[in-house]
Amino acid sequence: IGSSKVNCITNTRYDLRANKKSLFNIKMESESSSGSPLDTEWAIGSIDDIESLEFCKFTCISKGAPYNLVDQPLVVHLITDDIYISMVMKYWGGGKVGNRGAITYSRSTPIGYPDQDNDGVRDEMDQCSQTDTEADVNVFGCNF
Repeated sequence: IGSSKVNCITNTRYDLRANKKSLFNIKMESESSSGSPLDTEWAIGSIDDIESLEFCKFTCISKGAPYNLVDQPLVVHLITDDIYISMVMKYWGGGKVGNRGAITYSRSTPIGYPDQDNDGVRDEMDQCSQTDTEADVNVFGCNF
């Protein structure tokens, strides 16, 4: 899938976005489908309101236009791991040359994973371990 972007969220979850496609869990599926990413459910809103959120598949909340989710608060439930993560998509690329499958977002770190610099990227994945807590970082914990 040459120009895909991979992000390890937990030891059992690897989310990926291929050219002009939606998200999928490469540990469970080879490409995105209407049920992708498998083993997740999503809601628009704050994790502080978890009891009142209505969860559904990613395609349900994106309604065929995931770029409309940019800057909206999201909560993803990793079903098998039973972890809830706050997320805000910062960018959803359109699949153009040099921009294939690009996606950036900020997220909370799942409880139980060390994140010494509090940038939202757990230590074992953090390639820039001294970033400022308030900094916008990429999936590797480095400043944009």
